[in-house]
Amino acid sequence: MNAKILIYATLFLIGNITLTAQELNREGINFSENITQSFIRKGVADELKERLLNRGLDDEAAQDLVKNSFNENEILTFIKINNYLSAVEDIEYDTLMEHLATKVLFKKEINFESYDNLIGITRDLNPKVIKPQTLDKLSKVADINKNLYSV
Repeated sequence: MNAKILIYATLFLIGNITLTAQELNREGINFSENITQSFIRKGVADELKERLLNRGLDDEAAQDLVKNSFNENEILTFIKINNYLSAVEDIEYDTLMEHLATKVLFKKEINFESYDNLIGITRDLNPKVIKPQTLDKLSKVADINKNLYSV
């Protein structure tokens, strides 16, 4: 069963990356140059640490806050964030990272495996009424993210 879930999650991720790349190319944005460089250049922890440093925290404090926020592999965190972003509309990566930096700063829970937390993040970032299709997607993302694990 775990193999099926891993295959499903991998296919879901590959499909989302492919669709995102195609959509960006249609809009005239070169996916391989702009998006990939910003994601590969920094991991999620480095991105959050940088945002906390920009808010005036010192290096050590920012590092401790970020370290205490994520108890999992950084690649898994990135995949979970990407799964979330693929399910919602009108939320950009930078906006999400700013929101996560605020959560880290106030030591609030960040859990991309919880349906309730995904809805909370979506409502915080986009106060419009969440469409039923988006709620269904968020439920599926929460299930997929729960079943991702480090090998």
